[in-house]
Amino acid sequence: MSANDAAIRLATDAPPAGPQPAPDRYLAGRPREERLAGLVAFALATEAREAATDETVAARRREADRLLTEHAFRLLHNQVAEIRREAVAEHMAALRPPLGFWGIAAACGTALAVFGVVALWLIAHPGSLAALTALLGG
Repeated sequence: MSANDAAIRLATDAPPAGPQPAPDRYLAGRPREERLAGLVAFALATEAREAATDETVAARRREADRLLTEHAFRLLHNQVAEIRREAVAEHMAALRPPLGFWGIAAACGTALAVFGVVALWLIAHPGSLAALTALLGG
């Protein structure tokens, strides 16, 4: 370790200037349901090495509320996307698999055979062909 690395390490480990924020100031006067927001606000103030004044407490609480709201929205969005993926996968599993090459070939062959039988019957019965032509307006 060089002298420069030691100086950098000592500079980052130095205690913050000014008084440390107390978590009690961030939790005071709030219901128990808002404890998480107060703790996040305290963590934000500690990370920024800010003194616990009334203005910084209020600013950090607002920032904590904003961050927690954004996190909750992202979490909800991700859960909705996961539920949708599961629903689509469940629906796709319930569907019959599509026809393969041989299934399509058999369907085309059957259609050609039916068309051939109808064409042969119409050729064998010219009266039916004339009646059909008159019916279609030809």
